[in-house]
This record gives sequence, C-alpha cells and structure tokens, in this order.
Amino acid sequence: MAMVSAVAYRQTLTILLVISVGNKAAASNNQCKDSCMTHWEEKYNSCYRFFPEPTTWRTAEDTCIFFGGNLASLHNEETTHFLIRLTGSTSNKLVRSWIGGKDMEKEGTFVWTDGTHFSYENWAPSKPDGKENENCLTINSGEAGQWNDADCAKLFPYICSYKLL
Repeated sequence: MAMVSAVAYRQTLTILLVISVGNKAAASNNQCKDSCMTHWEEKYNSCYRFFPEPTTWRTAEDTCIFFGGNLASLHNEETTHFLIRLTGSTSNKLVRSWIGGKDMEKEGTFVWTDGTHFSYENWAPSKPDGKENENCLTINSGEAGQWNDADCAKLFPYICSYKLL
C-alpha cells in the first residue's frame, strides 16, 4: 500500500510542478499557437517536449492536454528519428517513453489521442502482442524508435506535442 501511495504522491508532485512552471506559458499558448512555448522544440509544424519524470500514461496524457496538446503521435520515420533524439536515446541507452497511441476501446485497434489517422507503424518484433492489459504505446522498445504496447499503469517518461497554427 505504501508503494501505491508513494507513486500517487510522486505523480501529484509532478503535475503540480508542471502546473507551477508551465502555467504562464500554457496560458499564453491557449491564446496563440504560432510559436512554441519555452522548453518546447518546433519540428514539422508542431511543438514537442520530452518530460523525463516517469508517470502513468493517463497522467502523461492529462499533462499534455494541460499544455494544449496530447501525447505525441508519429506519422513517419522522420518524426520517429526526431523523437529518438528528443528523448536522449542512443544506440547504447534507450529511453522508453509514452506516446499517444492506445487500443483501450477495441483491443488491437490503435488510435492516436490527438485524433489523427493511425497510418504509420513501427512495432518492435512480435509487437503488439495482444495482451488485454497492455493498451498504451511506448517508443524505444527493442531498438531505437520501435513501439510496444504496455500496461498504462506503468511509469515511463513521456513526449507531448501540439500543432502550430
């Protein structure tokens, strides 16, 4: 029970930190999305930010929504390579991170939380493996940039994104 409480406490602190640090930036972002907020990187007409603090997929998505976006969706190999670099992953050290894919509504039918079409895939070998409790996507599973479905309650760093106008 103490482990669950410690995890919940850590997630609450993470959200409060994000809110306190990002509140001003998020407020200005809601008024105008023609440039990226501080600590965000622009690429492909979107802004991206890597959050290294491990958290659940739901908390990660909620944080991204707070900033006016969603967990990152991937639509091509170029974006995949950009996110590999953004997470600080190297060939010797992969940083497995949450992205915005999920199959919670229908097992095996993945969708992006930002509503964009799920047309590009980069699964690790033998993935997704169809386990019903693994409904959320991570990047950097297996080799750099490859995806895996994972239990949404696990704790991983995450990548948020939002579109520029």
